[in-house]
Amino acid sequence: MLLPGIDVSDWQGEINWDAVAQAGYQFAIAKATEGTGFVAHSFARNWAGIKSVGMARGAYHFARPDSNAPSAEADFFVEQVGELEAGDLLALDLEAGSGHLAGWALEWLNRVTERVGFRPLLYSSPGFLDGHGCTGNAELAEYGLWLASWRATLPAPPSAWPFIGFWQHTDKTGIPGIQGACDGNFFNGSRDRLVLYGKLDRAARSARRSLHQPEAPPHSYVVRVGETARAIAVACGSTIEELESANPDLGSLAQLQPGTVVQLPTRAVRPSPQRAASPPGETFPVRSATNLADVAATLKVSMLALHLANPQLANPDQIPPGALLNVPPALAD
Repeated sequence: MLLPGIDVSDWQGEINWDAVAQAGYQFAIAKATEGTGFVAHSFARNWAGIKSVGMARGAYHFARPDSNAPSAEADFFVEQVGELEAGDLLALDLEAGSGHLAGWALEWLNRVTERVGFRPLLYSSPGFLDGHGCTGNAELAEYGLWLASWRATLPAPPSAWPFIGFWQHTDKTGIPGIQGACDGNFFNGSRDRLVLYGKLDRAARSARRSLHQPEAPPHSYVVRVGETARAIAVACGSTIEELESANPDLGSLAQLQPGTVVQLPTRAVRPSPQRAASPPGETFPVRSATNLADVAATLKVSMLALHLANPQLANPDQIPPGALLNVPPALAD
């Protein structure tokens, strides 16, 4: 399914968010910052307005890679957006700059991930991505893609991305409550899946999963943002072929979407807590209450691999201070 939404900036002026929501739009992404010194005049108003009508909301940063270091722009963006709430999305708008920009974009995305604890989206167009060395990059493809491609049908994803998360399909949508034209978008999935791209409140994570995600039975796994079939197969000590055989109803695993439940091959058995109690390799001491998803994002490893390496955890959503986690090797895809 395709969920309708919009993105806005100062160009749209004063917006009647009640009218937008009543027209059926489910999410809106507002421009927050640009470079290291500009804050959109409309951002605070739009940020509050989107929330007030119950729409999912996001904030984006317009990149100026020819003028600033990525870390400086990332820090400026995070500081101006301020405290985030459950479900809030973040995005990098990459449509200006010269030369090879994959490294700049990746540093910005990684920096924001470190600051907020979840991965932002990458917005761009096929031509810009291809012309600036950003296609075919497995590291960039770990970040959800918001693709600008003004056409009537959903385009194919650029090289390395398994699918398109968000699709900006036009810049000329007429929206009730907004004067003039507006960018029209679709999310490639349900509202429940859209939430997976944003912040998950730690206290509400277990409840959110039980309400919005299918419960994963033993020997199955819920796909997270940025995870590929190959990474899942490697994490559970299996192969792509065995993973496909265990999931005949899913068809091709090349376009796994976040929230999909995959059955793990029968030989992907967790080690016993006794055998995993003192494994060789690195360990990670938990200093404050957290959850497995946040630790995986911090360590930049697959959540499945981290879960399999720590069968002693009673509840992956509630890890207490003082816990010592076994760190699996990072999985290159």
